[in-house]
Amino acid sequence: MNPDTGTSLDSELQRLSRRLDLLALAVEQSPFGVVVMNLKGEVEYCNPAFTSMTGYALNEIAGHTAHPWNPEGTSDSIYDSLLTSQSIGEPWRGDVEARRKDGSTYWERQMVSTLRNTDGKPTHLIAVKEDISERKLRSKNYEQTRHLQEQALASSSNGIMITRSDADDHSIVYVNPAFERITGYRAGRSDWPGRAFSGA
Repeated sequence: MNPDTGTSLDSELQRLSRRLDLLALAVEQSPFGVVVMNLKGEVEYCNPAFTSMTGYALNEIAGHTAHPWNPEGTSDSIYDSLLTSQSIGEPWRGDVEARRKDGSTYWERQMVSTLRNTDGKPTHLIAVKEDISERKLRSKNYEQTRHLQEQALASSSNGIMITRSDADDHSIVYVNPAFERITGYRAGRSDWPGRAFSGA
């Protein structure tokens, strides 16, 4: 064998080895949970972030599907949707209510995509997961607060009109029932919503 050929091959193998080491390090240290499954959905790998998120170590879930950590009633529909996306070659994205090892539930945002070999043949599925429980809670609290505010405005005996503060004409965006009763302007009329406020 040509010595130069051997040296070139060794260099290529070293570059490949460094690249694989870098990829492995990126997955191991990722702040997002990463799960690699075979095409049956059985777990072959999970990273430390997934273990921290769920409480499950690899030796506890290897060979299992995702069903054990999804609450009852959600896993089947999610899995069907996932399979549909994979069958047409598209990543699946969604928010999933999941279950930790201690039985508590949390929300995670998932993206599941297909891994393919050099021939383009599907070999595995990879799921990247982010815990969005706090984000969901903030959104829920915001919606509840907004609902209470809307109820307070609607039930007030005082006439209330809200106009845009970021527009020169201060166009009307809302009036409550008391305002309608006092002024005669109706919320369903098409002549006032969005019009300029001129001391109506």
